[in-house]
Amino acid sequence: METEAITTADRLVKTYGLLMTIADVSQVFKRSPAALRQSIARCDGIGGDLVHSKFRRGRRVYFRSVDVAKIIDGDPS
Repeated sequence: METEAITTADRLVKTYGLLMTIADVSQVFKRSPAALRQSIARCDGIGGDLVHSKFRRGRRVYFRSVDVAKIIDGDPS
């Protein structure tokens, strides 16, 4: 019996889907949405890594779940 290891990316995609909102990402990093927005605007800490994975669809801001998983795993490339 072989068990497959569930990756961080698989877990995030299963929970939140392929795209995550600010509220989703703030929940994952245990920060308030306002603090996360401020961190992204300043490009410091986690916000510095998240700024490269965000994109806008109209007025909404989304983050790719796979990119967020890379940040969690310590591979922000």
